Amino acid sequence: MKNNQKTKDKVCLYIATHNKTGLKYFGKTTTYFTQEDLQKYYHGSGTYWLNHLRVHGDDVTMKVYGIYNLDEVEEMALKFSEENNIVESKEYANLISENGLDGWTKGMTHSQEAKEKMKIKAKNRDEFSENRIKGRISRKEKLKNYKPTEMTKEKIAKSCKKYIKTEEHKKNLSISLTGHKVTEITKEKLSEYMTGRKRGKYNMKNKPRKVQEIVTCPHCNKEGKTSGMKRYHFDNCNYK
Repeated sequence: MKNNQKTKDKVCLYIATHNKTGLKYFGKTTTYFTQEDLQKYYHGSGTYWLNHLRVHGDDVTMKVYGIYNLDEVEEMALKFSEENNIVESKEYANLISENGLDGWTKGMTHSQEAKEKMKIKAKNRDEFSENRIKGRISRKEKLKNYKPTEMTKEKIAKSCKKYIKTEEHKKNLSISLTGHKVTEITKEKLSEYMTGRKRGKYNMKNKPRKVQEIVTCPHCNKEGKTSGMKRYHFDNCNYK
């Protein structure tokens, strides 16, 4: 909803948040009064904020803080400015407190106090950005030059050994499987279940069975059919 007869005596306070850098700007407008219009047509004002958008792009999320009459907007705007310390805070790009009434006009100049705050704020942001970049470079160098200690290597070796079957483990598996027989009832159920079933083009009963070659793993000397051996031995063998 743009400025019209109903809203000409009202002011919209908004909070703009840059989605990439996280920097915020608290401002006012007398033209746009809905979230949709702000997001589509207006991304804020202010010298430092506009420079930030030129450098980092206008990927901004706009939020309506409130719509107020002229006689109450100053109190609400100054209250928010003071509570969030928008001039000193690194979270906000505001260089002066927002009062909801004043706007930037040609020839307008900042007071000496405001200029000093602007310098301090800009310096703090530059130092913050520089330290963050240095921190990233430092972490990359640490990862690049990282070498595991002998203790770490031993722990890795021990954890890997857990996945290799011991002779005792193999023997227990062999004993558990030896002598296992399928009962006649189970055979009948399997026969009924498989009768008439198809896999692809062939009926299961008439499908020619492929005879697999018996191969030997070069790492553990285990023998078995090709399909199973390729899956669990050769390049995938635990003893490789």
